[in-house]
Amino acid sequence: DDYITSLETAGVPADVNAKTAFWINAYNALTVDLIADTWPVKTIQEIDGGQVWRTRRFIVAGEKLTLDEIEKQKLSAKQEPRIHFVLNCASVGCPPLNAAAFSGKELDRQLNFAAKSWLLGAGVFIDRESKTLTLSTIFNWYAPDFTDTDTEEIAGVDVRLQASIKYAAQYLPEHDQEWLRAGGYDIQFKPFDWAVNATQ
Repeated sequence: DDYITSLETAGVPADVNAKTAFWINAYNALTVDLIADTWPVKTIQEIDGGQVWRTRRFIVAGEKLTLDEIEKQKLSAKQEPRIHFVLNCASVGCPPLNAAAFSGKELDRQLNFAAKSWLLGAGVFIDRESKTLTLSTIFNWYAPDFTDTDTEEIAGVDVRLQASIKYAAQYLPEHDQEWLRAGGYDIQFKPFDWAVNATQ
């Protein structure tokens, strides 16, 4: 509660990494606090008719902002796609909360750790026997945020998903990277689980 209150008058850091860490921490804390204040709920979508990201406003650094505005205006996933691997929507389908708050000095290491952990555990599923790649729905929703400077195409893969797959591959073991870049597989998306990630 003290942290949430402190956000109202907090100053946004000038350093780019510290600023990114500030907004990630604010987003995640506000989401957890929102769930705590409306408990019990089975899913965050029960709040405000599933529009809570656009309806609820929170005061952060003197501005009244929605969660959607924090994600899309204060944080730029096009410049830093790893943001999608650390923002938590209080749902099983979202990446888990980091064990510690993000900091400017540790941001790159923390983002890399979060990306690798989540992609290996829940973001990417490879079935070599059936030649099927199953991706988190996050890659479908936010495909345009993943950019690609590698011009080599992945055979048989939708152009819209090429950059997403190449981006995810860099965090996976080498044999998985090779498999993903070789192409020739079907792609499906794991249904998003909106259940609140509570212990009960």
